[in-house]
Amino acid sequence: MTSPESSTPTPEPQREPDGDSTEQVNPGPPLNVLDQILSALLEAVDASRGDLDSVDIDALASRFPRHREVVYEEWEALCVRSRKAGKIGPYLRVREVGKGGMGTVWEAFDPRLKRPIAIKQLKAPHI
Repeated sequence: MTSPESSTPTPEPQREPDGDSTEQVNPGPPLNVLDQILSALLEAVDASRGDLDSVDIDALASRFPRHREVVYEEWEALCVRSRKAGKIGPYLRVREVGKGGMGTVWEAFDPRLKRPIAIKQLKAPHI
């Protein structure tokens, strides 16, 4: 196909076997690179023992010079999820482990001891 303004052919979009177009606006990094980025982010969080402020995200991003923006985007998403997890006292709530008649058990992180802990949050407000 040629455009009316020029005689240069316009490339046809690739089609899937069922006929659907596979055009992508911004495909992002290849999946293997994204896996490497996410693994590096999780390793950095593990090494920091949950202290996200101590992670040198710029140094981590420099390991992926062609995908720095993706590193920063994924880091921001991770931090937002962590902030949503919230705190119970001085402890950073990580995830819900279980829920029962008396309350909820949380995996949490104790920043003073620098290790994971479990917290039972009771339902009854007077206890």
